[in-house]
Amino acid sequence: MQERKKKKIVIASVLKPVDETRMYGKMATSLAGRGHDVYVYGSSATQVSQHSTITLHDHSLKKRLSLQRLIIPWHLLRKWFTVKPAILIICTHELLMVALIYKLLKPVKLIYDVQENYYLNVLHTSAFPAIIRFPIAFYTRLKENLSATFIDHFFLAESVYVEQLGFTKRAYSIIPNTVAEPVTTPGKKQGYSKWLFTGTLAESTGLYKVIELVKALHSIDSTVNLTICGFAPSVKEQLQIKAACTGLDYISLKGNETQVSHSAIVEAIHQADIGFIYYPPAKHTAGRMPTKFYEYSSLNLPILTWNDQAIANMVDEFGLGWVLDGDESITEVLTKIISLPISKSLPDAHFWRFTEKQLFKIIDSL
Repeated sequence: MQERKKKKIVIASVLKPVDETRMYGKMATSLAGRGHDVYVYGSSATQVSQHSTITLHDHSLKKRLSLQRLIIPWHLLRKWFTVKPAILIICTHELLMVALIYKLLKPVKLIYDVQENYYLNVLHTSAFPAIIRFPIAFYTRLKENLSATFIDHFFLAESVYVEQLGFTKRAYSIIPNTVAEPVTTPGKKQGYSKWLFTGTLAESTGLYKVIELVKALHSIDSTVNLTICGFAPSVKEQLQIKAACTGLDYISLKGNETQVSHSAIVEAIHQADIGFIYYPPAKHTAGRMPTKFYEYSSLNLPILTWNDQAIANMVDEFGLGWVLDGDESITEVLTKIISLPISKSLPDAHFWRFTEKQLFKIIDSL
């Protein structure tokens, strides 16, 4: 049997923390465990445990909209010339140009890990001022289309991207944001009062809907409370979130202006009774399976969602929580969640050990 070749692999982003779950916690850790030398580049870490064969390179990024953000890709390019990777995995469109320059000058296999439909994200979120959204979105998609020929493989975080992103059709694999199985499976939740919202904090991720729902529930049951745990990408959003929570002592806000470590999010999941997942109808979120869906369900946190969400069928089929149709009164919602769902065993495809096999297959082939 031919011995598997040890490879030097770089995984890089600009905005994402160097300890980001997908880059470091999943891909880097799995590839290092397979014997490869892995280098991860990202913004300053919140909290990370060192790994003997993973080298971390973090950069400080004080503001999302800054000249520094434009300079960072060129700093990373300079570092890659020193590392000399055999495989370069870029996790953002912002690194496409410098990655192509490196590929033109050095022998490397280039993978574009598409974690978002960036074109739609820029157009339909408040991450950028409205006046510059279309030019940035257009430039982003232009980069992706022009560079596609030079990319050896695409990782797609969502299956819906197969239809949305025409430039990936040449060579792609779906690498969803599945999670590792917990070492010990938490017991079934017995309460309903501790609500949780995690992830990106924004109107487009359903945050204000859960705040309004919890306010209504609290008015008829004072034990109901909410923990919000995540990061808001814009200052405007941060101020709006603070205002929405002001004077509500039953709502705890963790993060908002700062990134929250994944370990803190996992701890919050362990402490909660119900996880809330709802994305208002929008082109950039349609059909997506959010990472927190995998996190909540794998840790036995019941999920409350709506019947127009991409996760609704799985929540219903596997007894992972409650699916609302939107017509229920607040009393009916409370009555429904008091009755705990009967969960079933999750399929293998729900966990990273299944996704990991696909990752290994691709890396071995390059």
